[in-house]
Amino acid sequence: MTPAAALLLAGSAGAERILYSEAFDGAGSVLNGKIATTGGVAWSANSIATDNGVLTPDAGSAVLPVALEPNHIYTLSIDFDYTSGTGGWLGLGFSSSAAVTNPGGSTTGDRFSNNNVPGFSWMIYKDDNTVSVFEGPKAGTTVLPSSGTFSDGPHTLKIVIDTSGDGTTFTADFFVDDVSVTGGPQLIDAITVAEIKSVGFTQYGSGRLTGSTIDDFSLTDIAFAPWNPLPASGTDRSATEV
Repeated sequence: MTPAAALLLAGSAGAERILYSEAFDGAGSVLNGKIATTGGVAWSANSIATDNGVLTPDAGSAVLPVALEPNHIYTLSIDFDYTSGTGGWLGLGFSSSAAVTNPGGSTTGDRFSNNNVPGFSWMIYKDDNTVSVFEGPKAGTTVLPSSGTFSDGPHTLKIVIDTSGDGTTFTADFFVDDVSVTGGPQLIDAITVAEIKSVGFTQYGSGRLTGSTIDDFSLTDIAFAPWNPLPASGTDRSATEV
């Protein structure tokens, strides 16, 4: 059990906060420039989805800026329904770039798997109902999923990262429908917490997901006190022992 998990069980954590949410409740306009439902910040997005959550034929990503901190638990999730198209993938995760390079347009270079908006601690759901997970950068350092093939229909993709410690590394656990596909948290040391600049979703493009839908994107966090197994210097230990 990590220090963060122990603190959560002991009631030492703060309340969960919604940092971002997106309901995709628009009328079908472009997503780029839309203010997120919660968070007060505009999407930086390629033309991969409309503001009502319908995926287009285009390639790229859609991201919101973040400044993650040590000693937090962050939960990122999105609902995805692979209702049409074939051969593509939808991804969810974090990036070291704060924005896409071609907002409102289609650019393969802006996918998490490419150079402009490189993904870290991210996952993809593929047309054959399997999942791939990557530490990053891009599609480097594959984390082998422990789960098999999922059924057709809507699914919830989720990533939980635990930034316990000084921020030089963190752990990430990857889920489909609340089932871990990596068999538990995985160490991520390809990027520091401070180097993560955005959070969002990404798709392959080439028309392979056209008409499939996304919904209920969210990023939440819980802050907790840094773990210290010993009383501070000068503390009366007898008062802390039980």
